[in-house]
Amino acid sequence: MQNPSLAGALRERSKSVSLVTIAIAMVGSSGCDGPAFVIETTPMVIETPTARLVPVIAASPLTVPAADPQMPGFDGWPLVFETRMTDPAQRCRAQLSRSAGPIVAVVGTVRGTTCTVSWDGMGAGGARVNSGPVEVEGQIIDAAGAVLARAPDRIEVVRVGIDRIDLSGETGARQPLLYRAMGGRRDGWFEMPVTFTPFAMGPDDGETGSSALELAGGAPRPVPTPWESLTSPPTEGSGVENDIYNLPTAWVVGSRIDYDVRLTSDVAGVDAGGSPTVMEVRIAPATGLTASGDTTFRDGAVVRMSGTPVTAVDRYDTAHAFGFESRRPGGEWQPMPGAFTITLRMYGLVAEPVFARTTIPHRPWVDVVDTIAGWVDGASGDQAGVGAAVVRGVYRDSGLRYDTRSGASAYSDYLGGWSGGVFEMQAFQERRYGAVVNCSDSAAIVSAYANMIGLDFRYRILTHRSSTGFQLNYLQGIGATEFRFSPFDSGRNYFRYHAIVNSRDVRTWDATLAVDGDGTPSAAPFTQLLVQGLDPMAYLQALSPEASNIVTQMDDSVRIQ
Repeated sequence: MQNPSLAGALRERSKSVSLVTIAIAMVGSSGCDGPAFVIETTPMVIETPTARLVPVIAASPLTVPAADPQMPGFDGWPLVFETRMTDPAQRCRAQLSRSAGPIVAVVGTVRGTTCTVSWDGMGAGGARVNSGPVEVEGQIIDAAGAVLARAPDRIEVVRVGIDRIDLSGETGARQPLLYRAMGGRRDGWFEMPVTFTPFAMGPDDGETGSSALELAGGAPRPVPTPWESLTSPPTEGSGVENDIYNLPTAWVVGSRIDYDVRLTSDVAGVDAGGSPTVMEVRIAPATGLTASGDTTFRDGAVVRMSGTPVTAVDRYDTAHAFGFESRRPGGEWQPMPGAFTITLRMYGLVAEPVFARTTIPHRPWVDVVDTIAGWVDGASGDQAGVGAAVVRGVYRDSGLRYDTRSGASAYSDYLGGWSGGVFEMQAFQERRYGAVVNCSDSAAIVSAYANMIGLDFRYRILTHRSSTGFQLNYLQGIGATEFRFSPFDSGRNYFRYHAIVNSRDVRTWDATLAVDGDGTPSAAPFTQLLVQGLDPMAYLQALSPEASNIVTQMDDSVRIQ
């Protein structure tokens, strides 16, 4: 609406000026040379009483035209008026009403010539005001409550929010994730393919009188937070929860992510919903995202926003604060109080996962990806840094120790020869057979973990040319506290074979042991050097005094189960 100017109401009446003519007749003697009449004019100012100042109020364009008092973070609706008061006892207030009658009157705060009334969106009895236009009358009142001046305005209560977010990107950007024990069932695989909707918000099965945004009775529905279980999705009955959930997604580092945000004005018990009917509303992109296309709010509309929030291997719990703006038709956009904040969990992967097979469970597992994300912690997004973190995590942080009794494997095997490497990964994740492992287990863990986050690490087998075993330098086995001449309790100082991992650039990775990195691996003192992408010959020389007699077999990925 057009805001009246205060200038005319505050202009003082000007002072009036009269020109008074004074005639002075001077009578002289008779005769032709006697004095005649002399006329003299003198300006004289006559001051009328100054006009009495009156209180004046006018609606301000700073008032937000539409808002949602149910919006998370809503802390009051500022109704703004320009005022001129003539008495310290006078106050400013807003009277809100609809055709059915008054809603509430709220007294405002005056600073200079601006009065701001903060309305909480409730009626006089604390009842929620339903969606729709609201008439506002700004008033200046005296100490007794009498209205001295009035100014009309109009606002609109709306109900706006988000009930679904789909995430996508260029080919290969998003990768599927696998839960390994849905509902606590061992081998209860549940895959979230790249087309799976990760965020949904709506009435749950069995709810009545509710909506996507509201519980029965009108209370705001809590926005679902990221699901915390790493082994199972949320379940309902015998299946997966499909009404209200917030599940993780996995992305190749640096990918552009497209957010398809579906808007809703669904109000519990109200068929018409809470969409704007008088004012215009649009959604504003969350920080870090840019919108493309039409952002106008319409119930059921999908708005696309894009960004690149995953920049390293890490777990990102990013709070996306989607704001809304409103305006009078043709007016200026104003930010609405509050924001619809949705925290989405995203994992960063180095590249597309690499597996020996395409069948389930050959997918990135949620619990494994989460573990690696904790090890890397955003410090890297490339092969060298992430591979080093995987080796370090397995060697130092997994609670594993080398089988110093016999060097036997617990979770891995070679079915039909070295080419049949199998890793019982489900059992390992549960530590079903304990924490004692050998080199085959460690190589299987490192390679399978690496494959899940996009590192093409494959196991290799080291043996002596004569197949008699090769001697060892001083080593510090996984779980050991010191370097030892023999990794075995018996004192035996040789390996019959040793399993390691190689990357495609033929670097060596090994979490079974640490070597002595001071250049003299056959004698003290010792400097712990983790095997994180070492040159193959340098590694062999640190591992054994018979490096030239060690041969390398195989270059394969383990089959996980």
